Amino acid sequence: MDERFISYLWFNRLFHTAQTTLMGEAVEIVSVGTPNYDAGPDVFNAKVRIGERLWVGCVEFHIYASDWHRHNHDGNPDYERTILHVTLNADEQVMTANDTPIPTIALAFPQFMLTNYERLMSSVTEQEVKTNTNLSTTRNRLPLLSPSCHAAIPNATEIALHGFYDRLLTERLEEKVAIIDQLLTLTYNNWEQTFFIILCRAMGFGTNSDAMQSMATTIPLSVIAHHRDHIEQLEALLLGQAGFLNGIKPTCKEEEVWIREYSFLNSKFSLSTPSGPQFKMARMRPASFPTMRIAQTAAILHSHDHLLRHVLECDDIKALRLIFQCRTTDYWHTHYSIGHTTTHHSSSLSSSSIDILIVNTVAPFLFLYGRSTSDYDLQERATDLLRQLPPEHNNITAQYIAAGLECRNAYDSQALLRLSRHYCQRHDCLRCYIGSLAIRMF
Repeated sequence: MDERFISYLWFNRLFHTAQTTLMGEAVEIVSVGTPNYDAGPDVFNAKVRIGERLWVGCVEFHIYASDWHRHNHDGNPDYERTILHVTLNADEQVMTANDTPIPTIALAFPQFMLTNYERLMSSVTEQEVKTNTNLSTTRNRLPLLSPSCHAAIPNATEIALHGFYDRLLTERLEEKVAIIDQLLTLTYNNWEQTFFIILCRAMGFGTNSDAMQSMATTIPLSVIAHHRDHIEQLEALLLGQAGFLNGIKPTCKEEEVWIREYSFLNSKFSLSTPSGPQFKMARMRPASFPTMRIAQTAAILHSHDHLLRHVLECDDIKALRLIFQCRTTDYWHTHYSIGHTTTHHSSSLSSSSIDILIVNTVAPFLFLYGRSTSDYDLQERATDLLRQLPPEHNNITAQYIAAGLECRNAYDSQALLRLSRHYCQRHDCLRCYIGSLAIRMF
């Protein structure tokens, strides 16, 4: 239990009309004021009638009234303007520096809400998992949603739920945009260089994203543009900067070309060595090996001059997918990694991988570019792309679907991923629409 629950009750006015101070004075909360997210009292500009007098000022929240001392508010001038001390347990009458009592209340509210909140805050036990067939687990992990949330979902209104999805999707886009914004700063607002880096990061598909980004930051886009017409040189450049050509003994002509070309390019452009994490290949499907992803990246760069311009001008999902449907060199039809021959296989990005690229790279990039250039149509196109793409199917979205939440497209699945990682897994139920419903269920 913490003060966030009091704040939730206060700003949603989920308290009884009749309140009484420790000294027996009647309290009417006229206006709850505005929250303070900085140092100082929790609320500014609240209006509270105590007895016959109307007060305007600050309100402070504590679980116990005696927390006033534990939080060192005694003698702090920032708290001298406190007109009401709101607690759950008014165990003490606190005073100002000049021994004037600060009006203190034990907030009166429907107690079932506290019971519901404490139930939400409690970790779901293994016994609950075994006894509730609606709760699904994966790899012995506990479910994301508590039984209370399962019970609350049928009470959700369609309009409110869609509004919640919109909020979640915006938060997730902003999270991705923040990464792109940081890269823009590093590239001195070079949008094309930044798009190249963020594309490489996305081609890491999570496991190797940081390593791919580290590699990309050491390659000026001008070098790629200069050698774009020669895919073998692009492969040599990317593979060499990723460290996959270090110390290898060539087993075929293609590998000899890579080693020779990379030695030339590295000397010509004085390329720096990436300082980021190493690439990972353990416990990965061969089609996801970083060497394959680098070859596919080279194919994309080889196929399109001014790649970002093509992406910005493309307003059709089918045409956008075609941008990333590029053919690698023949070497990768019989190799997943350098020096190891396999049976013939496809070396192109799968349709699902292309959709993931659009979700994680194109959509947030369009959103930021549109915002930076005041192009609201481009921002709208970014979210429209997500509505046109199929939803991501994984263990997280499966749990929410089983609980009764909609997941119709990538817009919805991205919203649910945000719900999982920033609300359910963090038990941030007070900011969650579904959690709020569960708290208010009688």
